[in-house]
Amino acid sequence: MVILGIDIGGSGARVQVSTDTGKTGGDLRWTAGDGAFEANQVARLARSVLAGRKADAVGVAFPGSLGADGIVGRWPNRPQWTGLPLRGLVAEWFGGQAEIRDDALMAAYAEATSRPASRGMLYLGLGTGVGGAYLPPRAAARPDTFVPCEPGHVLVWPGAGERCACGRGGCLQAYVATKATDGPVPALAVRALAIAVANLAELYRFEVVVLGGGLPARVPELVPRLTAACADWLRPGTTVPVFEPAVHGVRSSLAGAVLAARAAAVDPTERKSA
Repeated sequence: MVILGIDIGGSGARVQVSTDTGKTGGDLRWTAGDGAFEANQVARLARSVLAGRKADAVGVAFPGSLGADGIVGRWPNRPQWTGLPLRGLVAEWFGGQAEIRDDALMAAYAEATSRPASRGMLYLGLGTGVGGAYLPPRAAARPDTFVPCEPGHVLVWPGAGERCACGRGGCLQAYVATKATDGPVPALAVRALAIAVANLAELYRFEVVVLGGGLPARVPELVPRLTAACADWLRPGTTVPVFEPAVHGVRSSLAGAVLAARAAAVDPTERKSA
């Protein structure tokens, strides 16, 4: 079986082809253009990695919003993709129906399957944007059991400070996205993350916070710094969650796309495009 996984991100895209005998892959950085021009870069890369083989199943991790009609509704980090018929394009490129899901959900799926049974897990993807997904306690790790969320747009300093790509001031993403944290990670970024996690802990029950994306891969000391900072912002009596780096590093979303495609190929009841 030939499984094609695609991870579309704010800075570029990654592709992996997985078969019974191994896996191959490739990466690209965007050559800027309109949405169709950039999407075609993904298609060319995937065809190159497939090397003439037909994909039996396709999974796509995508950070923007996708309507029921498969059209991109909004993607602040690459607004030129708005209106692009992504689901239709993927079907045209590779045939059949693809698993197209939120990139943070795909990443959380891959991370959860690489860990012991969940006591509640929150995944935070810290890259060009900041995405997230939540797996409730005792829930089985399947794509439909994860709850995607937008922690990057949790307001840590409402209406003040740095301007976010969404247009508001004070979003978490404005402080911790990779564009805002070149070089050493400032204390303000760690504080913003700790405040956001403390707020999310009032909404979700989780004991583990997995940090994925480019920032924790580049700054391994982020885990102990965030553990210490989070204790200052949690409500008294609340247990500080265990912060862990992503097992799959910057490739968690890609790993999840491959897993989701394979699961849907084996059991069609798992199939869903969102």
